[in-house]
Amino acid sequence: FGHKDTHGMVNNLMRGYDGWVYVCHGFSNTSNPFGTDGSQLSLTSGNTFRFKTDGTQLQQTTFGRVNPFGQTLDEWGYLYSIDCHTSPLYQLIEGGDYPHFGKIEKGIGFAPVMKPQGTEATAISGIAYYSDVLFPQAYQKNFFVGDVVKSRVYRYSSQFKGASPVAKLEEDFLTTDDPWFRPVDVKLGPDGAIYIADFYNRIIGHYEVPLDHPGRDRMRGRIWRISYDDTKKNKLQKQKKTDWSKASIAVLWEGLNTQNLELRMQLINELSDRVGGAAVAPLKNIFAKNKLTTSQYVSGLWVLYRLNALDETTLTTAFTHVDPLIRTHALRILKSENKLKLNAYLHGIQALRDPVSHVQRVAVQVLGALKAPQALTALLNFGIQVPKQDDHLAYEVRLALRELLKNEQVVAFVNNQSWDILKGNLLAHSFMGIDKPSGALFLYNQVKAGNTTPVQLLQYTSHIARFLQENQ
Repeated sequence: FGHKDTHGMVNNLMRGYDGWVYVCHGFSNTSNPFGTDGSQLSLTSGNTFRFKTDGTQLQQTTFGRVNPFGQTLDEWGYLYSIDCHTSPLYQLIEGGDYPHFGKIEKGIGFAPVMKPQGTEATAISGIAYYSDVLFPQAYQKNFFVGDVVKSRVYRYSSQFKGASPVAKLEEDFLTTDDPWFRPVDVKLGPDGAIYIADFYNRIIGHYEVPLDHPGRDRMRGRIWRISYDDTKKNKLQKQKKTDWSKASIAVLWEGLNTQNLELRMQLINELSDRVGGAAVAPLKNIFAKNKLTTSQYVSGLWVLYRLNALDETTLTTAFTHVDPLIRTHALRILKSENKLKLNAYLHGIQALRDPVSHVQRVAVQVLGALKAPQALTALLNFGIQVPKQDDHLAYEVRLALRELLKNEQVVAFVNNQSWDILKGNLLAHSFMGIDKPSGALFLYNQVKAGNTTPVQLLQYTSHIARFLQENQ
């Protein structure tokens, strides 16, 4: 990993539901990490990637942003991150393309933002999602983000419009008149408190003053713990102190009922990493009795998946569960399979008709990974009905179509069909993300048929000129 710019290092390593380690790659540096399986990445400046804990299977997860320096998960399985320059808050879309200095929007366009840049400084760092119940309700499911230049911690509320999150900047969570306060990381603790790593330095920048400036403080740093003082509530909710690294399967399983997502993620790790294969039989027995809470159900599915012990019957049952959170995670597990079987198409088609947009959104990802013509038809029928304000879902559809159109069999199917204007425009927009003659030919036929706006005409002809073969 590159380290010429120590303000843009690899940072915020975090385990996902799937057990992979998700990582932010900071500004300016160039890195060429490789895995023991031969996989290799070439990362320059802001990006994100993931790898398995055994050192294999490096994968880039998003492309772009300037200096991502923080990430966190929510209950639905969405990954959130911040960036020091492009936007203070993103819900990351796997495979999505994001802005960077001077980067030109091309193909299917940049992935949507959750909160545009506002009054925040371009020096935000660290993010926590409050998934506990010990703070007042107005603060629950909020995001907390540090700003090392303005010496404060921001608070954002968020609501979903369809499957798309929209964040709002609320009153600052923490301010101070001490200009040395530098919140470089913010995390939710297993006790329901917010923890803040304070770099505590007179100088935070590296362009303004020399690195050997005597005013730089190399000795002091602080960690703050912020809890909510509600004696009655805390007494009712007070957590029994447990050494989870030595806890039994039964104790770990009971612990999964906690409201605190950070703690649940650690318990999933304990069951899959430390307990391992010994956890399979007890968990399958519990699933057979069907006596699980929602958090236990979701966590148990992921533990069995990580241990390669999740049978098709258990997963299929989860697809039709009454709780949409369980249905969503079941589809995420299906998407995580290396080789999707044909029945994945059937589950994906059924999930597209789900009344909950979060389920639909993961179904789009499943169908996009199939690389089959019938999946493309289903996505087109679904995609032309997505409301414009549901921008994350709309982008997911274009992204899935783009992945499908990388398959020559799918392209041949597309070119042998006639499409109405709505579907033709959606296909054309998705073809813009593929630097191949096949996409240029489709765009050429769209232009020839007169199915373009003036803006589309300019975009399409540029793409056609670059990629259409001379004999065409």
